[in-house]
Parts: sequence; structure tokens; C-alpha cells
Amino acid sequence: MIAGGGALLLGGAVGAILWGNSSYDQARAEQTSQARRDSLYSSANTKRHVALGLAAAGIACGGVAAWLYISGRTGERSATSAVAARTRVVPVVDSTGVGLVILGGF
Repeated sequence: MIAGGGALLLGGAVGAILWGNSSYDQARAEQTSQARRDSLYSSANTKRHVALGLAAAGIACGGVAAWLYISGRTGERSATSAVAARTRVVPVVDSTGVGLVILGGF
């Protein structure tokens, strides 16, 4: 399941980088409006950053999936009972606000 999510993230990264390259090519081809050219460059750069983030997340998911596979943990074996037994949600009330703290391990 984690490996599939990583593959989807990497696929999204490829799509975003191709979309960014298309915007970059449009910016290079723009000859009449400097404002439009700058906007296209900015858009291409944003898409490149999104692609890098998706790629990093996909690689991280792949690393986690490999670690789970190598260590012999499937992650779905008894995850709900094991996590529920070791995890607690504690409400926190303070003079600055209210929140929840999740205590435990995975």
C-alpha cells in the first residue's frame, strides 16, 4: 500500500515536471509581452517545485516500503489492534488554547 502511494507520487512528479516544462517552453516562445513571459516563468518554476516535492515524498514512501519489507513487517498485519493498544489521545486545555496530543508509538 505504501509502495503504491509512492508510485502515485512519483507519477505525479513526472506529470508536474512535464507540465512545468511546457510552461517554460511557452515562456521562451513569448515575444510580445514581458509580463506574460515573467508569469509563465514563475508558473513553470512553481510547477518544478511541486514536482520536486512529490518526487521527494514518493522516494520517502519507497524507502519506508522497502524498510517494512526488509524488516518483515507488513504494516497491515495487526496495525489497528497494535496501534490502538499503544496510542492515546489526550485533550490539552491551556490559557492559550485547546488541543489534542497523540501519545504512543507505531
